[in-house]
Amino acid sequence: MSTMRGGQAVADLRDKVAACCQILGMEGHGDMNLGHVSAREAGQEVVLIKPSGLGFEEVRPEDLVEIDLEGRRISGEASPPGEWPIHTEIYRARSDVNCVIHTHPLWGEVFGIVGIPFQPLNQDGVVFAARGLRVYRGSPELITTREQGAAMAAALGDANALLLPNHGVVIAASSVEEALMLALNLEKAMQVQLLAAACGGARNVIEPAVAARMGQELLNNKKRTESIFAYYRRKAGGGE
Repeated sequence: MSTMRGGQAVADLRDKVAACCQILGMEGHGDMNLGHVSAREAGQEVVLIKPSGLGFEEVRPEDLVEIDLEGRRISGEASPPGEWPIHTEIYRARSDVNCVIHTHPLWGEVFGIVGIPFQPLNQDGVVFAARGLRVYRGSPELITTREQGAAMAAALGDANALLLPNHGVVIAASSVEEALMLALNLEKAMQVQLLAAACGGARNVIEPAVAARMGQELLNNKKRTESIFAYYRRKAGGGE
């Protein structure tokens, strides 16, 4: 197997993807050694992805595997995850996406099982009023073929997030920093909505136009997004 690519940009991206994995593990998005994060340099067809077999909290930069959009391993000692088509088919369909996250978080799984429409009830939820949360209507089986991945990418459309009922969630974003923020936001927003439903339902609801405006403002604030990522890196003990 060829050695990993060099260059500061690639090294920095490795560091960010590994940090993202560790943060997701710290924040309760882990499910044994399942779930994965990938990223690419803008416009490139080489993808860095979390390998099969490691839990989120175990991932280090050197563990990441490089694959092409056909799922072929370019570098790295481990195997890519079986659900690599989730990532590659989104990249194939979306030139604006440079990071993909797939996890099985508790509240996201419950939300998909309950099947209620998503409501942006707080600051965490409004980003999905701006760019949408779609629902995949395919089988809850693992997505391990290009055909399944393409159907999932079509369901995602131009949105930032996709709910996989009875399975998990997928996040698609322009950067690792943005993807992490969206993954954490989505889980909390779903928790808030489910707790509100358990208390009799939401009575104070943000108007759709206001929620969309708030969400777009948050998505446009790249400095805030980077600051949030830096905070979680410090929290995970990885510095900035």
